[in-house]
Amino acid sequence: MKCPECNNELPAGAKFCNHCGAKIEKQGKTCPNPDCKRTGLPYEAVYCPDCGTELKFVPDQDSNIILMKIGENLTEIELFKNGHRDVSRTVDIGLNTFLDAIQDYMRRQHNMKVSMMMACNILMQVGAVCIGMDNPPADFTVSGPNSITSLPETDEISYMEIAYCLDKTLTLLTNELLILLEQMEPDLYNNIFGNGIYILEKDFHIRGIERYFSDRIGFPFKIKN
Repeated sequence: MKCPECNNELPAGAKFCNHCGAKIEKQGKTCPNPDCKRTGLPYEAVYCPDCGTELKFVPDQDSNIILMKIGENLTEIELFKNGHRDVSRTVDIGLNTFLDAIQDYMRRQHNMKVSMMMACNILMQVGAVCIGMDNPPADFTVSGPNSITSLPETDEISYMEIAYCLDKTLTLLTNELLILLEQMEPDLYNNIFGNGIYILEKDFHIRGIERYFSDRIGFPFKIKN
């Protein structure tokens, strides 16, 4: 955190600059809409109250957190110290990786070819990564050609099957998180544990993903849409 007047580095939570004496106003998000550009929005705000533009997730300027952003083709694991990005790891795993895993599972276990769109429907309907959910989704009916005979097939897919087929991919993400945590100083480690690790999914959500990581790493995980 820096003083807006003299650019002096400030301790977390400072109300006045210890170099020039300027009062430090708590900063916030700025709307990215060029016709709006409202400033000082709360860090937890998702949409601009003036124009409705979606706001990028920005950590509080005094916070230390880990943010895991799962995108279409990549996952970014970012460490923020005092609100500023300090470390970033990129993993070649994203939404399309999950869809590829579903297609491969359907081909191997059900002898059925499914399109990328059908794999996406399966993920939305029964996509989950935890067994024994309190409110599990109902089985989903999938149709497609038999991969051997090319005859039409119809089968029921359960959320437990999807949890099984996505486990290998999510284990790779778990290992990447553990590498980042292993490199931390103890005080920062404890601070991250208190704040939790945020998961930001782009245009999709996998049921139970926060519980999956929490069970394997022991940290609290939170979904940030």
